[in-house]
Amino acid sequence: KESGTILSLIDTNNVLFNKLITVLAFDCFEIGRFCRQALKRFYPHLVTFGLSPGPEEILLEGEPQKTFGQSLLLFYDLSEFLSRLRAIISNLVRQIEAIYPGDTRNRIYASFSNVHLQTVVLTLADGFGILLTIDEIVGQNSAIGHAMSLFIRMIQIIKNDPSKFEVEVEHVDSL
Repeated sequence: KESGTILSLIDTNNVLFNKLITVLAFDCFEIGRFCRQALKRFYPHLVTFGLSPGPEEILLEGEPQKTFGQSLLLFYDLSEFLSRLRAIISNLVRQIEAIYPGDTRNRIYASFSNVHLQTVVLTLADGFGILLTIDEIVGQNSAIGHAMSLFIRMIQIIKNDPSKFEVEVEHVDSL
């Protein structure tokens, strides 16, 4: 079995080509990694957030806030995940734009204009698919928005009178 790195596979005399293909390969690899991470870590938790074990079960007062508080790390990680994914997608779009610019006078990669980058475009679609799927899951799961608004309201109440709840303002501010 042969093994090697992407960089070892991209070794031509054309420095521009090497640079472009290296960046495209990295972006495609990263978006693939993000797809796997979204499927494994985020989609299942977001879809099931707020589901009760039984249809007759009524949530007690404070349960949505508690559930959201216990999921803060998930939502923080999701925010970081989305920021990084947007940065990678933006970079990939800039690379594609460099190959196929609207203004044909500034074509750095003019020799690549007839190259069809099917894998790159499909990977870009996968990246947009992640964003759309997360947006749709969060939009359809009303428990997320409801629990978040109750949690924020609870934090505001605690901030207004921290001594009543025996907490320090600094700890509440960090949330």
